[in-house]
Amino acid sequence: MNTEKVVGILGGMGPEATVELMRRIVVATPASVDNDHIHCIVDQNSKVPNRVLSIQGTIPSAAPVLADMAKRLELFGADMLCMPCNTAHYYLPEIQAASALPFVDMLDATAKHIHESHPQAKRAAVLCTVGTRSTGLYEKRLAAYGIEAVYPEAMLQEEVSAIIAAVKAGDSSPAMRQRFVAVVDAMRAQGVPVMIAACTELSVICPHDEAVVDALDCLVAELVRRVKGI
Repeated sequence: MNTEKVVGILGGMGPEATVELMRRIVVATPASVDNDHIHCIVDQNSKVPNRVLSIQGTIPSAAPVLADMAKRLELFGADMLCMPCNTAHYYLPEIQAASALPFVDMLDATAKHIHESHPQAKRAAVLCTVGTRSTGLYEKRLAAYGIEAVYPEAMLQEEVSAIIAAVKAGDSSPAMRQRFVAVVDAMRAQGVPVMIAACTELSVICPHDEAVVDALDCLVAELVRRVKGI
């Protein structure tokens, strides 16, 4: 009888990022047959209220919807929860209050990875939505490892937001990837040693660059470790 843990995914934020998480879990899992892969239960709920607007208070809170998703995933047989949306981690207290299942925190996993893979780094650029930026979500996680979170200046932040919006609208073209590379290069030119792709839309177009840490990859690695023990 299979005793492996089942992963429950609060998805749909955005849909392509959730599909990308599932694809990367498959790629990262050592498997020779179907049964070797990780059992995932996914709520691909694209109707979750916009997290940025929700945090800003211009629309109703996303918390009740996310809490209901957590409850359903637990009911359906998940053993742990995760969420491929950085900004939605703002509502982690409400999610954890709704379900007794352990939650695999993508932001915690990312901060830990930077600490282990870039031990000399004292600063990390957080490339994210204005919602994530306004909440200080990454500051807390990075500070636990003695790392300062830094952000793009206003015009560059506008470019990051535009790139995220374009990917949400379906544009994950090479041209959009190159725009993101230009943002990374601009932060590197300011002397920042590590850049975090801290929005899962950016994960979809993330370049292969040792200085760029993709939060989605960090989540995948932690999920595989917890389920497979590797």
